[in-house]
Amino acid sequence: MQLQHASTKASSTTRSLAIEDKEAELRRKIIQWKSLAQPTYMPGLPRAPTNDNANDDGGGDHAGEVWEVPLCLPSSFTAEQRRTFCAPGVEEKERRLRFAQAEDALDELRRVLRAVLALDTHKTRQTGGSGVAANTRMQTLLSRHRAKQARIAERYRAARRALCALDPVGASS
Repeated sequence: MQLQHASTKASSTTRSLAIEDKEAELRRKIIQWKSLAQPTYMPGLPRAPTNDNANDDGGGDHAGEVWEVPLCLPSSFTAEQRRTFCAPGVEEKERRLRFAQAEDALDELRRVLRAVLALDTHKTRQTGGSGVAANTRMQTLLSRHRAKQARIAERYRAARRALCALDPVGASS
């Protein structure tokens, strides 16, 4: 019994380290974007003062959760600010990116909805009276798929919000 507990603890530690590695890599990519690419595509954007002595340990703009670091894409500005900050064509590039992002999210959402419907139908027909263990496994599987459905729906909503910010008239049609 002790061996199984140690194995579970080791796998959760490995998973935790993998998540930390992914967060660190995302943080590095955001810092790289803000220092190298963003000045090219958004030359009018005011630059935050940088501290050359600071390493990537979360100082300045990059403090806190990596998911909360503002990227300052064209959709996060008003139309007037976009004209001031962005190079020509950048707004259209983000519009195309967000449109593709929304389409991909809708395609994936359709697939997950079909899977949830199939699992729910299977649960009703096949595991209805087959015991607590089978029902619990099916409920767990369904809840995982529904959580995935919610994440994909939020990804679609984020793309839609960006599209509406970029083109309020075109996004409503």
